[in-house]
Amino acid sequence: MIQNQTVRLSKPIGKQKVSLTCLEHLSTQGNFLLDLIEKEHKTYDILKDNYKIQVGWSFYILCLHDGVFSVLSPDHISNPFKETTEDLSLSLFVQVQQNEVLKKAKIQGESVSFQDTILVHKDALKSDSLCLERMDGRQSGESGWFIGTLDDTDSSSTTENDFKQIYVYELLHSKPELMKFLSLPTGCLVVLENKEITVLDTKNERLL
Repeated sequence: MIQNQTVRLSKPIGKQKVSLTCLEHLSTQGNFLLDLIEKEHKTYDILKDNYKIQVGWSFYILCLHDGVFSVLSPDHISNPFKETTEDLSLSLFVQVQQNEVLKKAKIQGESVSFQDTILVHKDALKSDSLCLERMDGRQSGESGWFIGTLDDTDSSSTTENDFKQIYVYELLHSKPELMKFLSLPTGCLVVLENKEITVLDTKNERLL
């Protein structure tokens, strides 16, 4: 992520003032979020303390303090289930990346949440050669994504102990470069080999 100074963006919505903080180069996305909050408020009257709104892979929390609503997000670097942050830069940046991938691939995305799970082969996140595939038939709370290694071609010796589940946000700590692909739809395959990335659709036709 480009490093620059944070800015505080504000907008009057209804009879209230709503503000948020993000890095300056993400101001466009920050203002888009404020516009979206305004639109939702006109329809659903959402300006309430601790109200949560889902936008893309994350959600945002409206917190009232001293007469102003501040927009917070889960703290994806520490513990997003318990901690929040006023700096929305990371949440916005990941969303921007995911939108750019879908735009370049000219494909409609599918929702994914930071709190969804990913099935991972135990060695995959240590490897420079891996693949991601989004499966169908997933249960609630599952992203549908499976991450495996390209080196492991012999599946006959694998057991349940060779796999683990992680949360989507945990990729930020191990393979942050994969976050931008997680909004791709069911059936897509992402292959990372020696820092080269290939994205295939359900017909094995190259998207990226």
